[in-house]
This record gives sequence, C-alpha cells and structure tokens, in this order.
Amino acid sequence: YILYIGRLEKKKNIIVLLRAFEAYRLEHHGTAELVLVGQPGYGWDEAHAFLQQSPVINHVHVLGWESDEHVRILQAHAAATVCISRYEGFGIPPLESLSAGVPVLASRAGSLPEVLGDAALYTDLDVPGTVAADLNRIITDTSLREALRERGLTRVPSFTWDRTAEITARALQAAVLQKGDKYGTVTP
Repeated sequence: YILYIGRLEKKKNIIVLLRAFEAYRLEHHGTAELVLVGQPGYGWDEAHAFLQQSPVINHVHVLGWESDEHVRILQAHAAATVCISRYEGFGIPPLESLSAGVPVLASRAGSLPEVLGDAALYTDLDVPGTVAADLNRIITDTSLREALRERGLTRVPSFTWDRTAEITARALQAAVLQKGDKYGTVTP
C-alpha cells in the first residue's frame, strides 16, 4: 500500500493525491492500495465528495487518527509514503518513513527538499497524471526503490533530537548575545 500521514486537508493536496491515485489504478493498472492516516481538515469535503464518486473508492482506506505505535507499524509495511503537500512545516512523517526504509514520493514544497534531500522522488504537486506516473514508478522500479531506501537510511542520522537540541541551543544563545550587544549586557 501507499501511505499518507497527515491532516486530510487542502494545503496537504489531498484532492490531487486522490485524483492521482485513481489514475494510478486505472491508467497504470496499479495494484497498490492507498491508506490515509489523519483527521479531516479544511477542504476534506471536496476530497471526500470526489472519493465517493471514484471507481477506486474500495482501494482507498481512510483510517483517521492512529496511535504512534500503529503509525510506525503502517510505515514499516508500506510500499511507499507520499507527501505532495503544498505547504509542509518540517516533514516528520516522510522523514520517519525514510528511517523505516520506505521510499518517499514528495513535492518540492516548504521544507521537504531540505529535509529529504536526494532520498526522495520528487513530483509535480499540481499535475495528477504526473503524480500517478511517479506513484507507479516508485512502486514498480526496484532499483529506484533500493536507491531511495539506501539514501534515506543514510540521511536520517542527520536528524536526531540531540542534534536538534544542540542547534536550537546555539541559535538561542546567539540571539541572546546579539540582543545583549544591542540593548545592554545580557548574561547567557
């Protein structure tokens, strides 16, 4: 199955994902299922209405919110994770998929290229036909899947909580020192 994790809303491009999945199943004769994990948000009504009329409705599984443990299990067994968001603050779900050795199909929106680097297959988030072709490619091209898996496992160690805390502490210390220089002495 192809896994999506996140709020089911317009800025996450759910309607394009559903249109692309329909094209993947019908035009590319894809056999993977689509699993959506997350709560409905703004714009879900439009996506849900599309899904209700889609001939592939029985191949789309809307799970809603799931526990972290269940999400980890879903990630570990997915054929691919998709994140074609129009805006992404950081991209934790695709990064977690990389750590599980799962290939990721992503848009180049927000922080995704910075976080995922060369460990993801990037697609055009506005063209369902292109997304469908890339879904098919990431599912069927075993050499691409293996390359993405290896790059992902190499990339993930750059994102640890210890490293994040260290970088945050340095940034805060620099901000305090800079403010101290401008407004008087401040002891970090």
